[in-house]
Amino acid sequence: LDELWSAAAAAVHSWRHSPEWPLLAVSKLLLASSALHWLGFRLARFGLIFAPTEWEGRTGWRKPMLFGVSNAMVFGALAKGLAAQSVMPRATSAHAAAWSTAVEVAVITVQSWRGQPSHFNTSTRVDAALYAAKLTGVTILGVVCLATAAGCVLRCQHTSAPDRAALRCGLLLLSCAVLVGFGQVAYGHSLLPRADSEITEQECRRVTVDVAGAPCYEVYGEALLKILHFVPLHSTEPLLLLSWASVRAGRSERQSLRSVHHAAAGLALLTLASTWQVARAGKLSLPGLARLDLEPPAALMVVAGTLAVLLAFGEVALAPLGPGMALATTSRKKG
Repeated sequence: LDELWSAAAAAVHSWRHSPEWPLLAVSKLLLASSALHWLGFRLARFGLIFAPTEWEGRTGWRKPMLFGVSNAMVFGALAKGLAAQSVMPRATSAHAAAWSTAVEVAVITVQSWRGQPSHFNTSTRVDAALYAAKLTGVTILGVVCLATAAGCVLRCQHTSAPDRAALRCGLLLLSCAVLVGFGQVAYGHSLLPRADSEITEQECRRVTVDVAGAPCYEVYGEALLKILHFVPLHSTEPLLLLSWASVRAGRSERQSLRSVHHAAAGLALLTLASTWQVARAGKLSLPGLARLDLEPPAALMVVAGTLAVLLAFGEVALAPLGPGMALATTSRKKG
């Protein structure tokens, strides 16, 4: 843990002085906002300072907190990817992604404070303007993520082979999450009530997959679409961690590369399982994934994918106990 902390501190220091510094600056703001929202909600539950509020739902405080933490994590992977590729302009891309996301999360936060939904809310001119700003922000971030993934696939350099594999595989999975997000926006707009329709927004909501009042844009059959978006969203971070840990464990580049590929294959299987469930309009929720409450092909993919990820991390964790590492340690002591 000490080595991990030291490596993280060194990476943040390098990040602060790199062309990707806007991503770090906005990450700090997002994490601070998330912490304040969590604290505010805890105080509100006891009737302190804030009025009683809700955690879940379209206007709950969970949304600004979750979006802050999630985007900060994505920024770490995005900064690493931008620095490794040589196709996209690093500084311009970092500024575009950072400040557009700041606008997106700011809109989500303001709407939560106002007690108004931030997604697909065009009920008033103010709500419509805020929603348009949010949609613009998330579109810019998505385009930068897709372009960075393409840059890493086409021309990735200035990093080791295991890190290149982690970035390529992780950012490709992140691109899947971005495309799912774009698809969900299109799907949601196709469900919005039209002026000539008798369907109201309230009637468009229903209870399904154990989620009360889930709006239609989050649901397809019995599948919760945001799970398909979430599963591949943070693939790059564990793959980069695995690559770093494998090298620190004294394993060869070939061994580290193999572990990264195995873990990436496992994460891809989890994404495919979620895609299968959505395509079949079957049950898809986080509790359902944990209970394997899925169709047999998807359940098999979840088991295989989970085992692949666990085995990849397991062999890295056990590497220092191997005879090769033990011999190397003895040699260093004698020296």
